[in-house]
Amino acid sequence: ALGFGAVIAMMTAIAVLGINNLRSVQGELDDVINHEFHKTALANDMVEGVSAIGIFMRDSLMVTGQANIQRELDGVTAKRKTVKDDLDKLQAAMTSDADKAALAEVVDMRAKYVAAQEKFIKLLEEGKQEEGKAYLLEEAMELQDSYIEKLNELVAYQTAEMKKVGGE
Repeated sequence: ALGFGAVIAMMTAIAVLGINNLRSVQGELDDVINHEFHKTALANDMVEGVSAIGIFMRDSLMVTGQANIQRELDGVTAKRKTVKDDLDKLQAAMTSDADKAALAEVVDMRAKYVAAQEKFIKLLEEGKQEEGKAYLLEEAMELQDSYIEKLNELVAYQTAEMKKVGGE
């Protein structure tokens, strides 16, 4: 009877330990899914949005008629708002100093690229297609590439953070 009681006590201890470990794993999984992955998804959405803006800008040079040009430029503005909304959500989710530092470079590059978009839009709205084309090819596309590079660096950082959380 004493041996049977010891076995029951050990089984109870193992069950309690197992349940506690499962709670710990669940907490870590919750952190990865609801925090780290969410930030990575937002950054990836921003990359997609910035790429779409570049397409709208290029398309605005290929269409004819001011109404068609304006439709493409409106696409730039609408997609920019979507990207900004994602950035706002990302800024709210980034709580650590390392997170904020990683995001600061993206914010800085975004400001430069938005200024380039505005200049490009102004040129096209004034009917200066050739100047707009030159500006897009010589300056704006380089800023877009740099912006996407910073976003990809942020994605890589967030991926590393997910792995770190998952590995704990």
